[in-house]
Amino acid sequence: MTKLQEPTDWSDEIYQLETSDQVLGGPDGIDNVQAKQLAGRTNWLRDAVAKNADSFAAHEEAVDPHKQYATKRSLDERIAALVPATAGIDSNTAIPASASGTLYEISDGTATLPAPADRLIFEFWGTGVAKGKIAAPGNATLQLPDGTITPGGVFPVGANTAVRVRCDGASWLITNLSGVVRAKSGAITADWGVGGKLTVGDDARVGGSVAVGGDGHVDGTLVVVGSATVGSPSKFGDAAQFGQLGNCREVVGTTDATVLTANQAGSSVNVGGATAYTNKLPLSSSCRSGSTFEFLSSNGVAVTIACQGTDKIAFSGMSASSIALLPGDNLTLRTNGTGIWFAFGGAAQLQYSSALGGSLGTNWYQKYPNGKIENRGSGVTDANGILVQTLPLAYPGAARGGVAILYGGGGSTLVTVPSQTLSQITIATKASSTGVAQPSQPVAWISWGE
Repeated sequence: MTKLQEPTDWSDEIYQLETSDQVLGGPDGIDNVQAKQLAGRTNWLRDAVAKNADSFAAHEEAVDPHKQYATKRSLDERIAALVPATAGIDSNTAIPASASGTLYEISDGTATLPAPADRLIFEFWGTGVAKGKIAAPGNATLQLPDGTITPGGVFPVGANTAVRVRCDGASWLITNLSGVVRAKSGAITADWGVGGKLTVGDDARVGGSVAVGGDGHVDGTLVVVGSATVGSPSKFGDAAQFGQLGNCREVVGTTDATVLTANQAGSSVNVGGATAYTNKLPLSSSCRSGSTFEFLSSNGVAVTIACQGTDKIAFSGMSASSIALLPGDNLTLRTNGTGIWFAFGGAAQLQYSSALGGSLGTNWYQKYPNGKIENRGSGVTDANGILVQTLPLAYPGAARGGVAILYGGGGSTLVTVPSQTLSQITIATKASSTGVAQPSQPVAWISWGE
């Protein structure tokens, strides 16, 4: 039996046998047309698969066959480039100035800081047990979290402690990021941090019993010598992010003069009481850039929000060392960490706004958001029955009108406003029956413009 000759091409159409077709065999017979067409398609597909078999295998083995899609490996590489790996310190190590911005993990030894220079900053995370230390170079000044300034000082970094060391160009400042208390020799602070851990750096003495809430953890030697109690842990941890995010870390209240601390950044402060006093902000340099305080006055009189040192509050196109918080006012302040507290919101700024200015007194003015200005006052006409009054605030554009009335004088006096300029208003008093000038008449007036 002769085999059918199979082509290797692709037929776009398959012939349909008709009832009128005569039976005709052979290589070119009508009976074999469909078989040859289908065989051609099969051979074409076989050759196409064989042709691409090698490239498909290479595609499967390729690490990144589709460049337009991100792979786990490429993502890991990009993340590693953005977030450098933590540097480890397990022996005495001198930190170079060129490593500014690096996070170091200290398990043992001493990390000696570089010579003081502006814009140097490092972060350290302790994983040892009262073994790691941070040392100031030479006799450079090191300011510890409790405010102690120590030339050539050393700061212990034990387990679960995170600190930031920042240089202002002349001295080093340590900021506690973890909230874990590390007491120096002979002292301990009843200030709880993350998880309620009490951490003692060296030998420390406290009076009486120690009430530990949550996870009690002590490094070093703790000697009880009297009677006192350390309180329970804070409801919220001292994580630094509360001071930078829009979250409210906690609500605190004041009723008299209070100095706020950098550890309270992110708090909402209810300014209460019934007397005038001053709340002081922490030093801007002790806070992270973006640290925020919110104030709400429930006091019946004005309270002052003031800066420390040379810090300034920037608001309404000006800056000052303090700002008044009137009854019912609110105020949001956010620092750049370099001496400025910016007012980002709050009604306390309205009293200083150029669009809402005003004054108090016998003669006074009021500005409105639509640009209108109102001046008011009072006075007494002269011997000629004329009062020329300088406006408390001159109109920048136009004087639109004015009226005056008589008060405390005779009822037969006619009061008019014969003229008005951008900076003055003129009032005249005359006898209503004769038109004769009436001297020494007390008048009140209103003028408006824009």
